[in-house]
Amino acid sequence: MQFATHRRRSPLGRHGVAKAALVGTAMMALAACGSSSGGGSASTGGGNELAAIKSSHKISVADCLSFKPFGFYGSNGQPQGYDVDLAKLLAKKLHAKLNLVNVTSDNRIPYLQTGKVNVVFCNFTITPDRAQAIDFTIPYVVSGEGVLVNKNAGIASPSDLSGKKVAVTKGSTNSQLVLQVAPDAQVQAYNDDNSAIQAVKSGQADAFIEDLNYLTYQATTDPNLQLLHGTLGSKEYNGWGVKQGQAQLRKYLDAFIRKVTADGTSLKLYHKWFHASPLYPLSYTTNPTSGLNLVKQAENGS
Repeated sequence: MQFATHRRRSPLGRHGVAKAALVGTAMMALAACGSSSGGGSASTGGGNELAAIKSSHKISVADCLSFKPFGFYGSNGQPQGYDVDLAKLLAKKLHAKLNLVNVTSDNRIPYLQTGKVNVVFCNFTITPDRAQAIDFTIPYVVSGEGVLVNKNAGIASPSDLSGKKVAVTKGSTNSQLVLQVAPDAQVQAYNDDNSAIQAVKSGQADAFIEDLNYLTYQATTDPNLQLLHGTLGSKEYNGWGVKQGQAQLRKYLDAFIRKVTADGTSLKLYHKWFHASPLYPLSYTTNPTSGLNLVKQAENGS
């Protein structure tokens, strides 16, 4: 997938424009978080977070650690995965101690807004709605929404979701996408992706709508799971989220993403964790001004 002229086809995806989340200002009850190396708030009181990270030698990165192989807890109880390795590389480059915080789709924006973390990974789709509440880097992953089914559910295509029990995660807007495809489907919302996957495995749900990169991997882990061919909706551009007004930090992260993309580091890590090549490879030959502007230009075909 080339960004040489900022061209992208198709509207925004993972929980994207067609299925964009309403970003509320009401704070959710914040669940307890796991940390790989220390705790504490990442807030700088609205100041320059990049400068604060460099002076304190500490960075707090939020990730969804129920999203294997992007992020998960290993057998030793420590976080690992594609996002986790990227977070460790980022902290190393900044000469900072990494505080890795476990979040969900539901609370990742409030964690940024309240200064609990400096940046959110968590396979975060860039959308205009979300960009009203936070800022995004340029994309680090391109994907789409897929349908994972229990082989015993009798689902061969998205049209077969009619009347079926379809799992989604809270904080996503995949419930809207499901109802666009199958208005009489029974939507079941789960707190995290692990719970949704287990529901499909046990037969409590017939199908699960999620990120295609994630579901492609999950389908290889259990013979009772099957990934339907194709995507729902269009491609999605996933970036990292930062608190609004932190232009220096966002630009630093943009440069980091461009570097690990250009030198093959991100591709090597993707192969390590997914045991496959990216569905939609990235390549940056220009300097996009922001993740949101890049995607808008792509949608306009400019």
